[in-house]
Amino acid sequence: MKKQVKAILLPTKDKTHIFQTNFQHLHYSNNLIGFGLKYQHIYITSDENIEEGDWMVHKYHLNKVKKVKCVLTNSWVDWLKIIATSDDNLFTKEDIIPYTSLSNVSQSFLKAFVESGGKEDWEVECEEIIKCYKCGKLEEDCINTSSNCLGYFEGNDILKLDSNNCIILSAIEEKVYDREEILRRLSNLKEDFEMLEDDRWVPNTRSIQASIDNIDWIKENLL
Repeated sequence: MKKQVKAILLPTKDKTHIFQTNFQHLHYSNNLIGFGLKYQHIYITSDENIEEGDWMVHKYHLNKVKKVKCVLTNSWVDWLKIIATSDDNLFTKEDIIPYTSLSNVSQSFLKAFVESGGKEDWEVECEEIIKCYKCGKLEEDCINTSSNCLGYFEGNDILKLDSNNCIILSAIEEKVYDREEILRRLSNLKEDFEMLEDDRWVPNTRSIQASIDNIDWIKENLL
């Protein structure tokens, strides 16, 4: 199972594997050396719900990274949840509010990110685990050890990690569409509707399902 995420760069005074030159070109190096370079940390973000203890970055003011100390209704709508990062500072900060454990990013991904020209959109591998909603235990543990638990089970997506505790990221495959297929779909969609006397467009009753099929295909492949 894969989920789309965004990769965001923020400048730092730390020496990092990703940096920019004075010409704003993005570079990767195995060695943390160099002077006069604009070092960058990378943050992998998700649009999933933000909870207490999560790290997050502002969507529009990308110099702002903070930890959530409390959650209010719609209080973090302009923020993205950080799920992994190269910024070790986020792993070591201490506070009275426990922070959500973050995953790291691999050197191979950092290199691929630079080679992509700093592409923002990526996919991360996830796996589903079944937990009891009430006691929080895995399904098997709840059944075997919580005989009095009256909760119910639900699927939870968790990040799949490699042997180095790094999330597994990959580039999003670009879809290639056949021009004739697109034109055929658009033509069919036009034929599936008719204009009424009051200038409203409505589906032909004989082809409602065909209209739905065409709209679904356009949503899935073109939007």
